[in-house]
Amino acid sequence: MGVAARLAAMRASHRVFQVVVATTAAAFLAGCGGSSGGDASGNSGTPLPTASSEDDSAYQPRASTVGDGLLAAPPTMDAAVATAAKAAGCSVRTFPADNGGLGAGKARTHVTTLEPGYSQSLPPASGPHSDVWANWGYYTQPVPYRYLVHNMEHGGVEIHYGSGLTPANAAALAGVWAEKPAYMVVVPDTGAAFPKQGIVVTSWQRWMVCKPFSAKSLPAIRAFRDTYRGAGPEQVPSKDAGADAPGLPKPAASDPTTGA
Repeated sequence: MGVAARLAAMRASHRVFQVVVATTAAAFLAGCGGSSGGDASGNSGTPLPTASSEDDSAYQPRASTVGDGLLAAPPTMDAAVATAAKAAGCSVRTFPADNGGLGAGKARTHVTTLEPGYSQSLPPASGPHSDVWANWGYYTQPVPYRYLVHNMEHGGVEIHYGSGLTPANAAALAGVWAEKPAYMVVVPDTGAAFPKQGIVVTSWQRWMVCKPFSAKSLPAIRAFRDTYRGAGPEQVPSKDAGADAPGLPKPAASDPTTGA
């Protein structure tokens, strides 16, 4: 074989090697739930939802159900939410305000460091947080807790979902967000202990766990959403932060009503 032919063969072999390496790396990241801007949920084939329009009143705050958000004792859980959760095979729980290791009365403190030391629950249901909140919407990349806690302070209800949801379940969950998107964040959670086929729904000092998540979980999610969204300790309209911050992605599907 001549020199030119050998060089051509080497180039062709190198191109094949590059494709194999790239394909293997992509498969590894997908298997580990890793993300480099893609879908960390493992459901990249699920079409992105489009948010429905709600009237303006849905984007205005309601009376707080947790007072000033610094309750040292767990708040009550709405009876209708508890009943719907039980019927769906989900569990509910309420928590004292999480001071993040900063001392009593610090559960609503703004911090400039990385993740606070949340101790009441993971994902957290209250605690110190960034002065920036995540834009409202449906995410396919994880969002650091320090931003999401600020959303809950503003009355946000958040649905954290595991990486093992089937495409059908992922689509059903996206639909819950799309039908009533005000004060809502849906986000993948890649924590080591997070149930891969489950979800955790949070609002300030409350959560609901459904594992595994299935279609029968939907009425309970809707009951939690409709009871607690907009009812956080800081009474502000559901508007985007409109800010960039380290490690904070943008939602894959946005609520068009929530411009900063």
